Amino acid sequence: MQKYKVEHIACARHYNMVMLLYKSVIVKWEKAQNQNSKLSDIKLVKILDDAKEFNEKESKI
Repeated sequence: MQKYKVEHIACARHYNMVMLLYKSVIVKWEKAQNQNSKLSDIKLVKILDDAKEFNEKESKI
């Protein structure tokens, strides 16, 4: 029972992190659209890459 509880908490934490990343990417994407510049698009790609790397690291743990 204890092991299940710990795994459940870890899953919930991972889900929350992913959701926070997802929300932050959307906000940054909207800002990029408002500025309508190539620099913003480059930043967005980097943010998405960082989010992808973070997810890969988290899934290994």
